Amino acid sequence: MMLKTSLYFSANGFFIRHLHSIKGSLGIFLLFLSLSGCIKVDNVGQGKSFVKFYGQGSGIDVKQTSDGGYVVIGNVSTANRGTDIFLVRTDQYGNQLWSPKFYGSTSNDSCFSFQITPDGGYVIAGSTDTIVNGIPTTSIYVIKTNITGDIEWTKTIGGIEKDVAYFVQLDGAGGYIVSGYTENLGSINKDAFLLNLDQNGNINWVRTYGGGLINLAKCVQVTSEGYILIGSTQITAQSTTNILVIKTNTLGLIEQIAKIGGNDNITGEYIQVLPDGSYLGLGTRLASGSSNSDIYLFKLDNNINNMIWSQEYGGSVVNNEGKSVQLTSDSDYIIGGTHQNPDNSSSFYLIKTDNAGNILFSNYYGEGGLLSTSNLVQTTDNGFIIAGTNNVQGYEVITLIKVGPDGKL
Repeated sequence: MMLKTSLYFSANGFFIRHLHSIKGSLGIFLLFLSLSGCIKVDNVGQGKSFVKFYGQGSGIDVKQTSDGGYVVIGNVSTANRGTDIFLVRTDQYGNQLWSPKFYGSTSNDSCFSFQITPDGGYVIAGSTDTIVNGIPTTSIYVIKTNITGDIEWTKTIGGIEKDVAYFVQLDGAGGYIVSGYTENLGSINKDAFLLNLDQNGNINWVRTYGGGLINLAKCVQVTSEGYILIGSTQITAQSTTNILVIKTNTLGLIEQIAKIGGNDNITGEYIQVLPDGSYLGLGTRLASGSSNSDIYLFKLDNNINNMIWSQEYGGSVVNNEGKSVQLTSDSDYIIGGTHQNPDNSSSFYLIKTDNAGNILFSNYYGEGGLLSTSNLVQTTDNGFIIAGTNNVQGYEVITLIKVGPDGKL
């Protein structure tokens, strides 16, 4: 049975009224100040659960820090600057500990993933709009900061075509492994890539994985043998999109490739390495002949061409998207995604399953707007924290939702 938990944002009357009254650039500035002050929904308690907002923009990723607090990244629109990357540090209740940090130039800069580094700082992966040989384009953008969010170095990589970094992970050797897609380093189409940087941002090596029209690497993880990446592949404009999984050695050289989907359109979003050496993958499946998508969870053997099982979550009349999956402390799985409501609004979607993918609980959060999940992690109290975006009165708001171990607020 599916449990439904709703956030009634009108419970915070100031929040709704303030959004409704905004006009002009001064209003946008005031909106950011009010939201970055961490306005709290009145009917949610401190500590075990909370809902927080951090300014106008889209929430992308969240990590828990060693002291029990959180680091949140997102993308914010700023007057005369395009889109900037946003980072904020909070306490265990989601209250800001210091003023947000912004990264980027006067053009568009976007983040898609980050990690806490061994020195307590942060490494962020994304993209930046640049000019190459007089031609506007988009390049890979990696930022390394110290513990207070001050930049230590940045790396911009690209050519006259588009390049985007979707994910960054510590490589286990003091550096970083980055995944995404490139239109410059491989063929003239989109190729998936892995990029290995040392601790100072210098390039150790780059590998591209192509063939066909579009190949994307949305997530990469370190394995005992090298790396495992997940993304999507499409051979031609007329063919379906399938999940792409590539297993490599420590130098990014291919050991195995698996394509999952056949005649269905399935996109790959996230992958986890399990303790037994198998792999847990997450994506979104649109079955052939269907007009509604489901969250798609699957488990692969160490030989990635052997699928152990797959499960789908959703409904016949709405769309559902899978964004992130984690192994929990009790050896179950927690999935973060987005659920489309029958009225075409959407909700944050949290699903916990057993180790065979059978649902233990599923909750929706949010009502009356367009909400989307980007990432989630399990917290040290065995609850979960979700990063995403809430769209209220036409404004996107960076949002954190902290829930208990049972998924309830």
